[in-house]
Amino acid sequence: LQPYVIGKDLNQRPGCSASRWGINFRDWPLERAEQYPDCREIVRREVTPFRDRNNRANYREFWWQYGEHRPGLYEAIKDLDHVLAISLVGNAVMPVRVPTGHVFAHKCAVFALGDFASLAVLSSSAHSAWVIRYTSTMRTDINYAPSDVFLTLPRSTPTADLTELGEELD
Repeated sequence: LQPYVIGKDLNQRPGCSASRWGINFRDWPLERAEQYPDCREIVRREVTPFRDRNNRANYREFWWQYGEHRPGLYEAIKDLDHVLAISLVGNAVMPVRVPTGHVFAHKCAVFALGDFASLAVLSSSAHSAWVIRYTSTMRTDINYAPSDVFLTLPRSTPTADLTELGEELD
């Protein structure tokens, strides 16, 4: 079991803590997942009916795993204590520093950055203006697109001042 963080948690919960827990068998083979029969049975009962109707073969064949378990993300953050995360859809662009060891929902942008200077930069009005200029909207909400915003954002070299400001923000 792992905390499961959704975008709403990042925007609305004190401390940005997870509002729910998820059963995470990672990329384990079924034999290993079967060592946890209670969890396996919950996933079989609650997930398999939806997976059986899915057109993607890997969703049906690997029903006990998350459909998109993002091994690259979890490999990139495995040595970090914290990461920066932003809800992809919302009326605010406010990155938060959250502990690793969570499962992040598909509507969370997770940056393999745990430093306070990056928190300061992503919390800046310059980043907000960049978001407004280069991302799309969903109804009245911002639809943060990391490829259009984060990857194209000019960033300076981290400084002691940025680190101090990020620590204050956190």
